[in-house]
Amino acid sequence: MLILSSIVLYIVLYTVLTTRLIFIQLFENRAEKTAGLSQQILLRKWSAFLGITVSIASARLLLSLAREIQTEAAAFGYTFSIINSLLWLVTFVMIITQPEILYGYEKLQRYLSSLKEPSINKQEEPWIISGEVIQNEPYAKLQVIIADKLISYFKSIDAYVIAQKPFCNTKYTLKDLGQDLKIPTSHLTYIFKYHSKLSFTEYKNYSRVKYALELIENGFLESKTFEALADKVGFATYNTFFIAFKEFTGNSPKEFYLEGLQNA
Repeated sequence: MLILSSIVLYIVLYTVLTTRLIFIQLFENRAEKTAGLSQQILLRKWSAFLGITVSIASARLLLSLAREIQTEAAAFGYTFSIINSLLWLVTFVMIITQPEILYGYEKLQRYLSSLKEPSINKQEEPWIISGEVIQNEPYAKLQVIIADKLISYFKSIDAYVIAQKPFCNTKYTLKDLGQDLKIPTSHLTYIFKYHSKLSFTEYKNYSRVKYALELIENGFLESKTFEALADKVGFATYNTFFIAFKEFTGNSPKEFYLEGLQNA
């Protein structure tokens, strides 16, 4: 009984102290509004998430112990083990989708600083008119069929993307583009393979970054955050937006924005 009481006391004390620490960091400490704002926001979200996880796990353990004392059987063991598994699964998914929580924004910045030159700027076209000699037979046949339509296809793709902004939908696919433009998906596959400097995924990010530049120039960031900008143009996470923006412009979103303010 003494051991059981010690366990319960430890669980309660640990939960209370953890909750108090999280409360202080999330609600009372308002002074940390410095240069690392994005990282601070991320850390606050993670602190809240882990605090809730610890509370649920503690509650589960206390209920299990109480039930075991009453019935002399671990009645809730299996049921609550599923809850624990789900909590850990969600945690691992969050770590995978937000790796900066492990590595930090500073390491991300160092990596991005190695990308000296942008892959393609907003004035440059991604299309290539002259194609290579194709050995693959199906694509070689398409090369002959599409030869006279290339310019028309390029213009249709660019015009549609600029006007309709389909890539703001994070799940928009090559098949969707083909259906919207009434162009066979096989033709689009061939174009992005042999007549584009960018793959379709890269072209999507390129178009999203171009739209982001347009929004920045029109004052979007005067009232909204960089995270809101990333979401607006179709990136699933700020991390992927940050990397694509740096790759295509040579600057991070913040660097580009501040440089624009200085030159205004």
